[in-house]
Amino acid sequence: QVLTPIEHQKPNIRNPLPPLLPLLAFALPLALYLVARLLITTSPDYRSDPTWDLLENPAAGASLVERLPAFGTLGWTYLRFLVSPHPLPAFDTPPALPGWSDAGTWAGMGIHAGMLILLLWGLRRRSPLALAPLWWFACMLVVGQLLLPIGAYAEVRLAYPMLGAAAFLLAWVAGTAAPLALRRSREPANGRRRASHAPPNRASKDVVGPPAFASSSALARGFARSVLVVLAAALLASCVLVVYRNSAYESELTLLRTDVAHRPDNPGSLLRLAGAYAAANRLPLAEHTYRRVTELAPRSAQAWHDLGAFYWQTQRPAEAVPLFGRALELEPRHHLAWMGLGAIDLLRGDGPAALAHLRRAVELAPEQTRAQYFLALAEAHARLYHPAAARLRRILETEPHATAAIELLAEIERRAREEPTPGTGD
Repeated sequence: QVLTPIEHQKPNIRNPLPPLLPLLAFALPLALYLVARLLITTSPDYRSDPTWDLLENPAAGASLVERLPAFGTLGWTYLRFLVSPHPLPAFDTPPALPGWSDAGTWAGMGIHAGMLILLLWGLRRRSPLALAPLWWFACMLVVGQLLLPIGAYAEVRLAYPMLGAAAFLLAWVAGTAAPLALRRSREPANGRRRASHAPPNRASKDVVGPPAFASSSALARGFARSVLVVLAAALLASCVLVVYRNSAYESELTLLRTDVAHRPDNPGSLLRLAGAYAAANRLPLAEHTYRRVTELAPRSAQAWHDLGAFYWQTQRPAEAVPLFGRALELEPRHHLAWMGLGAIDLLRGDGPAALAHLRRAVELAPEQTRAQYFLALAEAHARLYHPAAARLRRILETEPHATAAIELLAEIERRAREEPTPGTGD
């Protein structure tokens, strides 16, 4: 409508909303998310995992009634992200789901109610404006924990697909208000004055009227211009904040530091920062941060396991063993702690203990290929070549380029040809 010349526009005729567009506006965000999710990882698994008690989405395993307040809170959160994306937290994983006593829940429910009213109004008038709330609600089904709890509770990068709703809104405002401004600017001043006092000639087909939502009054024109000014100012402010935020971003470590500065006592934020310090080989800072997590969350199995895993990876197994044991006291189903104990048993040459611990890890998490690999290694040390080879082949079916599994399988097959095996039991 913006690009159509004024003289070619039909008077007082609203562009009808094609029936296919609402379906596309609702289905496209859902389809894009599912396709991207399948391409990046695998099909989503929404079961609760006790291994990640500090980082797991609290909505995992919760009922729809329990997740409903989160739908309101996240509506408010993502609207704030779109308007003011600074500071930028890496992830936002609260220790518990919000309740109905949370002010953010009611603020978000008010936003959803406004979107619903806008949607019903747009559909009733067959206005393209209805596409904006349709896109919003489709995105909220993905990120709002209502349809299914996704991996992250609230991550700012998940707000970007919702920009499609803002694009629909801006396109509607531009397509509605801009022709009015162009039309008024092309009419002579005297002609506008005479037209304002002349009675409308509804029988004439040459009369060019304003868009359906605005009258010819000065108040309506002023309102339309005010809307454009406010939206332009909000867009400009958001762009400035994004540029300001991105200018401070140097690495993933910088992002995590910003998150910790924003929430200094959040165990999940500190745990991610500790992992980033360890990956950057800043070991004293990593150890200090891991220990700080255990102080803030002493009942977290993940906190104790991750500190133990840090000691294991830095060649300090004697300090790692009691930490893995502490994690298992808090959560006996922590398969990573069982795997850590089994790996240390292998280093110490304690084959029976390694087999017991690693079999328990595989029993708890059969899809964990790393635990499967360590168990195959323990079986190879025990000269159980046939089950070890079968286990490695299963790993290579899902990860055909796993170099360590390929090399270990070749070594096992060589040994199986050269020496007799004491048994073939699993």
